[in-house]
Amino acid sequence: MYGELLHVVESLIRLFIPCRCLCCDAYLYDFEKYMCLDCLSNFPYTYFWENKYNPMLYRFMNLCKEENCELIPFNNISALALYYYSADSDYSNINKDLKYRSAISMGRYFSRLLSKFYHESYCFDKSAFVLPIPLHFMRKWKRSYNQSEIIAKEIADNLCMCLVLNLLYRKRYRKSQARVSMEDKLSNMNDVFAVHKERLQDLYKSREISFVIVDDLFTSGATMFSACKALLQACEELKIPKNYIKITIISLSFVRI
Repeated sequence: MYGELLHVVESLIRLFIPCRCLCCDAYLYDFEKYMCLDCLSNFPYTYFWENKYNPMLYRFMNLCKEENCELIPFNNISALALYYYSADSDYSNINKDLKYRSAISMGRYFSRLLSKFYHESYCFDKSAFVLPIPLHFMRKWKRSYNQSEIIAKEIADNLCMCLVLNLLYRKRYRKSQARVSMEDKLSNMNDVFAVHKERLQDLYKSREISFVIVDDLFTSGATMFSACKALLQACEELKIPKNYIKITIISLSFVRI
């Protein structure tokens, strides 16, 4: 009864305030959600969940190599993203609306889609701890939410995984990376993150430990690299062997360079 009443209310709202496609601005039918069927049929999926050796993983590992930093064995790192991001594409509105226009419901919708493909992927691990890339408290106060946390929470809730919000934190404030050159991004993100070691010690209960680190956009990989580096340095200080650590980096979107 409640479900039927809710459907009637939603239909009445759509009658007076029609929903539009976030890509082409076309009016949406009742069965369409955020995107029309035409735009959805051309959605730029990455399909990284079908192939471990994908461009996102190679970009991340090349960054490790350039920095002369072997985080953990290559076979223990996986990477995937939902779609290819291009700033001049209409599909970029997914990231822009979530990050700058408080489109949280829309962000949850596409995060559920991402969680579905992660569940079907070669690297799915239900025992992994899901860690969103944290915002500095000043930026989170200004924006009132963390878009990466929204994505991570949706993945954890949909797949019955453990979401951990108090492990990684930003100890330094940095300006937005959006207009920073690729060369400067890594130096800007150096030594930005830190780890609550007591919390990490509490999580390390068995021989192996697995993490899923979640962000909204993967460009150079500098943010993910910095977060992984801080996490693995803390693991090393706690005498957790590298071979026992697995990391999957997940992003809503991936930028072709």
